[in-house]
Amino acid sequence: MGNVRRRSAHRSSSLRPSGRKSDVTSHRPAVSRIVCGKLTVVIPYFPIRDEALKKIIGLKLGKIQKRLAESHKVQLTYSEEVLDEIANRCTEVESGARNVDNILTNTLLPELSMLILGRIAQGQQLESVRVQIGPAGEFVYS
Repeated sequence: MGNVRRRSAHRSSSLRPSGRKSDVTSHRPAVSRIVCGKLTVVIPYFPIRDEALKKIIGLKLGKIQKRLAESHKVQLTYSEEVLDEIANRCTEVESGARNVDNILTNTLLPELSMLILGRIAQGQQLESVRVQIGPAGEFVYS
């Protein structure tokens, strides 16, 4: 027993998928390991498909639309390219749709807030905002 070597159960390079695009087409699940005392529990999960991710993005943008309409009476619209761009930015398989919240909270919402507050400071009423994607992949508001 003294000479028995244990091999580490965690090999991040062999368990971690290389990128979301290739993993969506393959049917290999990503793996999460949870160590509870001496027992290791392996939880496989499959990457979220692009269609489902875009639906989640649409639902989250819908909540923002509703909030802007109720609080500022501003109609928010967006192009289909916005859904595609946000989905393309969600490249980590492990984070799934959680990265959508980060993109909306740290990019889209602050920029929308600055636009709305800027108009309020100028004494102008903003009735609608359209979000599109610019040539460099940035959000453009009109």
